[in-house]
Amino acid sequence: RNADRGNAIHAVFEQIDRARVQGAVPGITTVGEWIAAAVGAFPGAYSQIDLVKGAVEKYLGNPSPYLTPETACEFPISFQRWDEESFVDDVVPGRAYVRVLAEGEKTTYLTMKLDQLSVDHQLKTATVLDHKSTPNASRNSEHGFQLGVYAWGASLLYPGYQIRTVIHFAHPDLNYYQPPEVWSPEDIAEIRDEVHARIAAVESFREYPALPGTACDYCHMVQQCPEYRQLVDQDRTFRAERALLAGTDY
Repeated sequence: RNADRGNAIHAVFEQIDRARVQGAVPGITTVGEWIAAAVGAFPGAYSQIDLVKGAVEKYLGNPSPYLTPETACEFPISFQRWDEESFVDDVVPGRAYVRVLAEGEKTTYLTMKLDQLSVDHQLKTATVLDHKSTPNASRNSEHGFQLGVYAWGASLLYPGYQIRTVIHFAHPDLNYYQPPEVWSPEDIAEIRDEVHARIAAVESFREYPALPGTACDYCHMVQQCPEYRQLVDQDRTFRAERALLAGTDY
């Protein structure tokens, strides 16, 4: 599965980055052990193990140029939202976001995990790097929203710092970094408002209709989804009929 492939690649990249932050260069044997452990943890990646190995090999030769001594990898952050009610709220909303350190906190408003967060205190810059293991380098609106949410999260951790995001296309056929995208306070405010709107919309739903698409490859509930199973059955029937017409085995 694509989700397991991405998770396995991320797991090995995390090990490589942690080693480099400590000034070490991992050897071939060590990296091989990391790959084996990652594929073992995410068995769906086994069918794409050559791709995982290829991505890791390319990353060893082209590691993140944004690493700092304080780089955090696979960094989870969660926030609570606090709204102060007062007679001036209509003029100056009393809203604050407080980081939650305990996992599973029921009052969490927003949770995210950053593939790589590197901070340069001298330049007052926080860089969020996001690995993409897909074979397609085209960006869509959801990529922009995802990175915007990460930028917002980083800005809450480092107020007053310049916030930028970078996409690393980790597929071995791509293996490159897009130029950093700098997020202005206005950009981040726009993303924050969109997050509020989306959460409010979801909380108002009475039903949650399935919306099949490319994101299904990364969903851990597809086997329980009637809509997805129906699409799989349709695809299987189509392939069988096509094979029959072509006179080949399905």
